[in-house]
Amino acid sequence: MKKIGIILGLFVALVINANAQAYRSIAVDTVKGANTITIAIPVSFEPNGTLQIEALCTEVGGTSDGTIVLQGSVTGTNYVTITTDQSILECINDTLTITDGGVGIWSLSKTAYNKYRLSIAGTSGDTTKVNVYWDK
Repeated sequence: MKKIGIILGLFVALVINANAQAYRSIAVDTVKGANTITIAIPVSFEPNGTLQIEALCTEVGGTSDGTIVLQGSVTGTNYVTITTDQSILECINDTLTITDGGVGIWSLSKTAYNKYRLSIAGTSGDTTKVNVYWDK
């Protein structure tokens, strides 16, 4: 009976731990001046799955500004911008205007592409750090 209790306790602990931190972090990157960088989600997606992406902007120098958009690709080579006009994107705005402390969240009700990334365009005279998190 004691062994069953121990096994049951371990099982419950594993289930709780598996659900405790669902999101995944991607390496932080910095956009400097009027450059454009991309941060890719590092896995491929199956059709009709779900995906949530969050970006947090932090001012490093100058006044943070610019834009961030979500892009998708079938091959991982050629990307298109995903807009709220498409039925798969469930968020209020498809473009985040970068500000210090700005947060953008993109939620896909069904993944239509195999690969996803954020395209981050800065403007001259600023440097902004962008932390990206995702969950499927």
